[in-house]
Amino acid sequence: MKHSASRVSLTSSRFNLPAAGKARSLAAMAFMAATLLDMAGVQAQVASPPPSTMPSMPPAVTKARAQPMFTVPRRMTPVELERFATWMKLSEPQRELFEAGFRKYDAAWERFLEVDVPPLNEVTMEGQRERMERTRVRQPGEEAYKPPPARSAMEDYEQYASHMNAIKEAVVPLNAAETQMFEQLTSVLSDEQVPLRQRAIWERERTEGCFWAALIPGASVDLVTLIRRMKFDDELMERLDPILAEYEAAYSPLISAGRKVIDDSHLQVVREIAVANDSGRDISNLPIKRQYDERITDNAVRLRETNLRSLKQLQEAMSEDEAWMLTQKFWFESDELHPLIPNPQKIVDAAIKHAADHELEAHDALMEVRKSFRTSFDEIHGQIDERRFHWREHCGRQGGTHFKEMAAVRKKLEPLYLRLQEVCEKAVISAKSLLGAETVAAIPEFKNWTTMWERRIIPGQDEHWTTP
Repeated sequence: MKHSASRVSLTSSRFNLPAAGKARSLAAMAFMAATLLDMAGVQAQVASPPPSTMPSMPPAVTKARAQPMFTVPRRMTPVELERFATWMKLSEPQRELFEAGFRKYDAAWERFLEVDVPPLNEVTMEGQRERMERTRVRQPGEEAYKPPPARSAMEDYEQYASHMNAIKEAVVPLNAAETQMFEQLTSVLSDEQVPLRQRAIWERERTEGCFWAALIPGASVDLVTLIRRMKFDDELMERLDPILAEYEAAYSPLISAGRKVIDDSHLQVVREIAVANDSGRDISNLPIKRQYDERITDNAVRLRETNLRSLKQLQEAMSEDEAWMLTQKFWFESDELHPLIPNPQKIVDAAIKHAADHELEAHDALMEVRKSFRTSFDEIHGQIDERRFHWREHCGRQGGTHFKEMAAVRKKLEPLYLRLQEVCEKAVISAKSLLGAETVAAIPEFKNWTTMWERRIIPGQDEHWTTP
């Protein structure tokens, strides 16, 4: 293990991390300390997620696992290797070649973990925290910002740039080893296997994530992973596969394009922001930053459009019930349907099943209740999504500064969220009325609903009612 006064090894025991995560987490710590928008303090203006969705993590390196990452790729595991080999239908000789490439890739990772990089010291990290506090949007009546002794943003930038450039240089062999691992298969694959290899590469690109798209509703959800987690039967998965293949070909390159924008631009933008900070200029209208915000937001909007287009195609290939469940899962993953909305779908479904099993007359009426609920739910949610999307898109293009109007936007959305809750409550009340109290008592889902409803978040009243 290497130590020195001015440099730190990626495997330094002081970080107390698993080997596979040390390099990634250290780079993430750097990004946490001086993220592109943190240097400007703009990210501090973006409202935090509701406390119920905030990760519970200690500071520094562990917390950094949840921070935006783009410099260090995610390390491939032996489990993934086996899955890719199965997907590509590799023969035994082909598998041996693939595994040999993986061993070289794994060795490259071990060498990377021993690379020394210039550290980010506590002074630099404190400087970024101070800038975030200085530019944070304050609530009415909150005490004004009191500046500490003057510091140079350029000093912090230079250390940050040295740190990030060292990591980026060390990552080059990692990317080369992964590329070679897949490329060496080209000459031995059949015509049927070649597109499967490309899909495996796209899978790797998507698993890196697209943190920059999280602001735009529906942009950062990977439909392939979502479908896989829902565990549909083999027959349906076979019908969906051509749609998913087309989706992968459109969505995965967009993630790579967005990551390239950040990789190519972020240090230059951070430098211009540091210069502006030191000279006392307004950072919100820096041309280079405005261009960056536009390009990243354009990419996120295209990711959303791709997702919504493919989601519609998938729905058309499914039954009504399967399509509805996929839609709900998609918007839940997009943070569109958070604990604000106790969804009664399972309760109504349980009521319908009970009525069918016991040949109750209420069955047909319950089917109408579900149909009416879904129609109303989709209509109101569509209005919410449209308003949230346009507002968040504008926020993205403005670098987050438009969040000053958050309270006004939240106020406009309150009636829609309340209507959505009313639709949910009405569906449960109708189901109870059709079944009767004695039958309802025999269905466990209704008891769960009571607890969910009591814990719901009420727009405009509950303290956890935050930015939409």
